[in-house]
Amino acid sequence: MDLTLLVCTYNRAADLADLLDSAFTQQVAPGTGYEIIVVDNNSRDQTADTVKRAAASSPVPLRYFFEPRQGKSYALNTAIAEAKGEICSIADDDLVLPPDYVRRTLEIFQSHPRLSLLGGRVLPKATEPLPAWLTSEHYAPLALSAFGEQPFTTNKDRPVCLLAASFRKRDLLTAGSYQEGLSVSEGRIGGIEDAEIYQRMYEAGLEGRYDPSLFLYHKVEAYRLTRPYHRRWHRDRGRHYAQARMPEFEKGSRFQLFGVRSFVYRQAVEQALRWLTARDAQSRTDAEMQFCFLAGYIGQRWKA
Repeated sequence: MDLTLLVCTYNRAADLADLLDSAFTQQVAPGTGYEIIVVDNNSRDQTADTVKRAAASSPVPLRYFFEPRQGKSYALNTAIAEAKGEICSIADDDLVLPPDYVRRTLEIFQSHPRLSLLGGRVLPKATEPLPAWLTSEHYAPLALSAFGEQPFTTNKDRPVCLLAASFRKRDLLTAGSYQEGLSVSEGRIGGIEDAEIYQRMYEAGLEGRYDPSLFLYHKVEAYRLTRPYHRRWHRDRGRHYAQARMPEFEKGSRFQLFGVRSFVYRQAVEQALRWLTARDAQSRTDAEMQFCFLAGYIGQRWKA
């Protein structure tokens, strides 16, 4: 088996059906093959029945697993352990794959034998137009990404978090498994499980690649286009960073108060003042979201 699509799903049976439809129609080169693994992360809707119906007509191997521990990290670790493909591609339940996605992914890995990690553009499949304040600078809460029109290498010196990425299974496992507690789960968004494990891969000397010729679509529901959602996403992301102890927040000033380094407090005050005094809407939005992130980080550390 050349590639495994890792589909982690939770209470999105309708979206899952769309993703599987796009996964069934993938183009592959002669002599190559792929499989689909669906991990149901303790759903309470019709997810199991949806997979059962899809499996009856699937043109490729489709396997279903139930992971009762809530949280995407648990589901990903379950999927990776069961994957038979040398290459694993994350295919979340709210994504839609273009017909050449699997073929193009395998072609890029074959052209770059030292490549461990691969990502491309994640484009919006929105139900309504994006609001004016929601520029590309605020795409992260929508799980969208585009880093330009030119491919580039990612590594320890350029540790880009590639969304909806593909990776060589053996290389990811050299960095360990996905860390528990850092992913989207019931009641918390803003997961950083990908950023954390990719950072470990980069620290181990492995390389990734951003290639804009590779792309897929992410559904953007209306509720994600609101300021309250973005505030919550940044706050929860800050909480995850506090738990993960990412290097950029563990270095710097020696002075700490309640487990938070002084420069984090300083940045929080600066962003709060910028939020209150900004003269244009874009600067005000930028400061507001950065303050929400820092507030979430500080609040989580205070609880620890």
